[in-house]
Amino acid sequence: MRHGEEAMEAADALIYGSSLPRGDKADMLTAMAILSGLVSKELPRMLLGRRRDTMIESAAYDLIKEEGYKEGMQQGMQQGIRQGVIDALEARFELVPDSIAAIIQEIDELAVLKALLKKAVTIDSLDSFRELLSKVLE
Repeated sequence: MRHGEEAMEAADALIYGSSLPRGDKADMLTAMAILSGLVSKELPRMLLGRRRDTMIESAAYDLIKEEGYKEGMQQGMQQGIRQGVIDALEARFELVPDSIAAIIQEIDELAVLKALLKKAVTIDSLDSFRELLSKVLE
């Protein structure tokens, strides 16, 4: 992949045009897409755009897709709970300072976010919530 797009296109043509079984082609093209990512973010996109129909038959493609799905679900849950914490604080105290919202947006641990959501519903003041956040970040 040292010669970037030219090398990728030549290798793509050799693999795709070969008499190899389709599954082997899928694995080789997927591996090439992964390795081309070491050179550029654009090269894997180009290859995937051109050969997705073959690459989807690769076991590695399935693993990558599954991992991406799990990561997306995790991020979606985190963001949903973060927003729930902010919404709960807004419902109770109307205006949530940007400093508190920014700290909430930086927290990634689901267990911590869930605990904060429960506290946001019952805590007596924004100052108390700010103190709680400082303890969580220690």
